[in-house]
Amino acid sequence: MLKDLYDEVVKWQGKLMAWALGLEEFEDPALQNRTAADGEIAPVGSPEKTIMGKFSKFGYLPCKYLEARRIFQFVTGKYFATLDGVQQSYDQAMNLLILDRADKYKARYSAPFLMLMLGKDQTCYDFLKWYITVAPTYDFSNVDLPFLDIHNADPLESVDYIVRACPEEMDLSVLVAMYLIKMRLNLDQARIHAAVDEAMEKGNVTSQTLSDLTNANPIDMKNVLLTSSIVATNPFLHDYRALEPAQRQCQKLHVLIHCRNKHFFRMLFDKKRQWDREFLPNFLQNPTARGSEDEAYYVVKEAILAFAISDGALEITKLANRSLEGLQGEE
Repeated sequence: MLKDLYDEVVKWQGKLMAWALGLEEFEDPALQNRTAADGEIAPVGSPEKTIMGKFSKFGYLPCKYLEARRIFQFVTGKYFATLDGVQQSYDQAMNLLILDRADKYKARYSAPFLMLMLGKDQTCYDFLKWYITVAPTYDFSNVDLPFLDIHNADPLESVDYIVRACPEEMDLSVLVAMYLIKMRLNLDQARIHAAVDEAMEKGNVTSQTLSDLTNANPIDMKNVLLTSSIVATNPFLHDYRALEPAQRQCQKLHVLIHCRNKHFFRMLFDKKRQWDREFLPNFLQNPTARGSEDEAYYVVKEAILAFAISDGALEITKLANRSLEGLQGEE
């Protein structure tokens, strides 16, 4: 299967090169039309250089090439989910965003979950914050503008800026990935709390050493399995009191996701629905309405592995679902 998809990418890449070089070998007039929708003419040469950043504006062939690569990227990450497969899928997704900033084929839906599977929590947070705060007013046709240029944003900051940014208009995948980042922080906070409590019971921690866990090293952190690379790679955050409680942030995001698409959390735990390998091509050709079951199904397919490897995330989310259902029942 993967070889067939790769061959499809190579086929369209060859046709794309011939198109960019001006070779007149296509019978279909649509394939010879090298004019973009806004009147731009594709310069002759390597298409990945001459129309970099705005592939989808140049008609049939560039779009078919992007679509073939997107399907190959998706399948590589989902059905061959080894570490190498996930890394290759991530590299492909980011390359697709470089080729086509407007992202006609929704590589941005895959990228954040692949980042989390690879332990790139900080990179993922920066990526999501850019799409939340910059993308709504960004000119995707101007390739001279900085792109995805937020770095080292504070992942512990309040989610109020998301609430203010009109979440009902955001990509569902952005909200779900942000929820999972905060959930991973929340889970690590709970694990560190438990480690501190255990150390205090054993007398390994006093009120003096508790103020500087990293330098005093009263806790054997080797026995604390951390999920979020933000915590695992930042010694300062091993002081559990330095972590802003993420539980309330998770609760806010949980509600935002449910309001954005009421089907998502139900479908996240729906084991009866079979994965359809033809769903992605159909979804790309027929974008679904916001709030629909198909949209929820698609984002679940992108997110499910990242949830599964985030130890405890599915269990906590299931409890949050019950709490939300209880509140709705009271209303």
